[in-house]
Amino acid sequence: MTPEAFTELLRRHTPLIRRIAFAWCKDPGEREDVAQEIACQLWRSKDRLDPDRRESTWVWRVALNVAISSHRRQARHDRRRDDRDPALFALAPVDGPDEDSERLHAAIGELPPLDRALVLSWLEGNDHRTTAEALGISESNVGTRLQRLKARLRALLQPTPHPPERG
Repeated sequence: MTPEAFTELLRRHTPLIRRIAFAWCKDPGEREDVAQEIACQLWRSKDRLDPDRRESTWVWRVALNVAISSHRRQARHDRRRDDRDPALFALAPVDGPDEDSERLHAAIGELPPLDRALVLSWLEGNDHRTTAEALGISESNVGTRLQRLKARLRALLQPTPHPPERG
């Protein structure tokens, strides 16, 4: 792949790369670092791009692996500093979350890392097979877990009824 072709690939997939970095990194500076590391890893692995597969699937897999690795490193660093704040997961526009995405952010922030990756894959429109290959689990496991996760998120995002006002 030529440098020009690679630059075009990055241009086409920048929104996906930014969404993944935003999803796994709570700090804006860290998000930029992860996005840059994703670009570097894409360059290093460009020869492994299978022309028989969707380019976006390859980009998604590389980006997710980089983001998860970065998240794990950061978590180890945070534990050493005794920083007990959990890593937050945001599925919001790159420009910043709105009220609905803040609620989703909080709900997904409660999920373990594998479940976060499953939800992100689903939101990116990946099929069960692609997700299963990327995460190293079976397609049926992806389907079952996603069904449970969606139900759990729906329950968490239900508005809580307010008691009637007494007048």
